[in-house]
Amino acid sequence: DKNAFTFSHDAYLNFDTSFTGKDQFQFRIRANNTYAFAARAADPAAALAYDGATVEWPNNSRTGIFIDKLFYRFPVGDYAVAAVGTRLAQEAILPTRGTYYTKDALLEFFNSSAGVFPSYTGTGVGVALGKLGAKGFGMSGVSFGIAYLANESDAVAPDASNTMTQGWFGADTRFRLPVQLAWQSKDKKWLASANYAFERGNNSMGQVGTQLALTPFMYASLNESNQFGFTLAYQWSKDFSITGAYGHASVNARYDNSVLGVKMADAGDSAVMNSWMLALNFKNVFLKGNSAGFAIGGVPSLVSNSSGWNKDGGMPTAIETWYQFQVTDNISVTPGIFYISSTTNSDGIGGGDVWGGVIKTQFNF
Repeated sequence: DKNAFTFSHDAYLNFDTSFTGKDQFQFRIRANNTYAFAARAADPAAALAYDGATVEWPNNSRTGIFIDKLFYRFPVGDYAVAAVGTRLAQEAILPTRGTYYTKDALLEFFNSSAGVFPSYTGTGVGVALGKLGAKGFGMSGVSFGIAYLANESDAVAPDASNTMTQGWFGADTRFRLPVQLAWQSKDKKWLASANYAFERGNNSMGQVGTQLALTPFMYASLNESNQFGFTLAYQWSKDFSITGAYGHASVNARYDNSVLGVKMADAGDSAVMNSWMLALNFKNVFLKGNSAGFAIGGVPSLVSNSSGWNKDGGMPTAIETWYQFQVTDNISVTPGIFYISSTTNSDGIGGGDVWGGVIKTQFNF
């Protein structure tokens, strides 16, 4: 029986400095002792948006207090912004999350727009052209961003071992190269984004999908993926918004793989996955300042796999709903529930349904 009540914390302390009034140096310390719900349920799609499951721990070690963000962002000309850092978050440089759905989502799946905009922090650089709604980019409301983010533990490894060649640009360095084109209407009611990412050694889209979506060839180090995603959001009124997202990825095996002498994957083998979501956000529900949300979607799952491993037997469905009580300007309490349908592979083997309830109290100061 893996059911249990848990009581934990996730704390951030931000230090923001500006040298010119237009730049930003951010240093953020974090402490998180929340046991990853995805690990407890043996289902990557069950990762909570704040359980620390998306943190890339250097050298596979977890500490009580760690540096969560460390980057410098500065303007370049009239309409470009550049950033560099050893703990640079993807969202710190790309123009938009592409959604009006709140970051207070329960599941990381919905917080990442069905895996289209996954949480990813690494050592790297990025640049964004035009801010949403800016006029300097030539087309009002259009913006573009690109970044290169290497796995932190790989970026600081100068030596080549017997099996891996790493460093910031090593042949086996795990990295993500995200690209985004975004648009927002002049009245800010419509928001759309087209996203692409090339990733090696990981599958960020699969971080919130099925186990096969995370490791279609058994080992994540074999993964080399092209990820595509689109989001479209509409602010219906000041108190109601709707967001939709669709994700697609093609993952290739980098080299041959065998288990106990039995070949399971050849270099060039491919797997394909899809995902989607629809989310509703409500403000001033019952009382002014209180909000609520409901979201449903199909988590990233393999629809094909040319290797010796399986594909998913179907696309699991994720659902969440929550209500946020704004107790004061600085304190909120958010009870919510979530559900993920069972995951099975093409042989009918897999886990059962996953569900849970959460009460989150948030202090902002």
